[in-house]
Amino acid sequence: MSLNLLILGRGKTGSLVAEIARERGHEITLLCAADNLNASALSPEKLRHVDVVVDFTTPQAVMGNIEACVNAGKDLLVGTTGWYGDLDKVRQMVEKKGTGFLYGANFSIGINLLFEAAQTAAGILQHHYSGQIFERHHAQKKDAPSGTAATLQKIIRDTSGKELEITEFTTPCRNIRASFAGEDFKRISQPAHPGWARVYAKVLQVGNVQRGDIVTVTPRRL
Repeated sequence: MSLNLLILGRGKTGSLVAEIARERGHEITLLCAADNLNASALSPEKLRHVDVVVDFTTPQAVMGNIEACVNAGKDLLVGTTGWYGDLDKVRQMVEKKGTGFLYGANFSIGINLLFEAAQTAAGILQHHYSGQIFERHHAQKKDAPSGTAATLQKIIRDTSGKELEITEFTTPCRNIRASFAGEDFKRISQPAHPGWARVYAKVLQVGNVQRGDIVTVTPRRL
């Protein structure tokens, strides 16, 4: 089935999602920040023929985009991070309007498996282990530490009660590693796969997102 997709954000991820969606025969509109100042391009009239809105913008813009799209009754996928403090507010809006809403700090299957492994391993921090999070990202990255690193930190904190430091490096490629060390040394790590931005294909595989749902991506859902 061909869909009419509106993609917000013309950065690396938004552009790649648009490219893949076109290859699969979908109609694409791609907007940059200048095209959508203060969510001005997201009125109900302008969104009339849009099936799904995909947001890969910035923490400063995302909440305005979410509110406009939900108020227009449009299903929304959000890969932008930095807004999770407003999650309860968004949940109320989505439930009231009965729209579909899918979000995630990272849509890579490998990274979500890392989240799962870190949650399992974090309990050792209560048994004389220490830990640290290392993140390598490209020099053009706008949010540092990334939403992925912040989510990993939160998962470990919620599980163990310990706050791990995030150490950042700038390199040509991206990699995230969580390390735990104690009397013996254990390490878990999973680099972000080069195809991690193929979020669009994965979204179509999540078949149980219903109207009024607000869903986050986990390994079990993927």
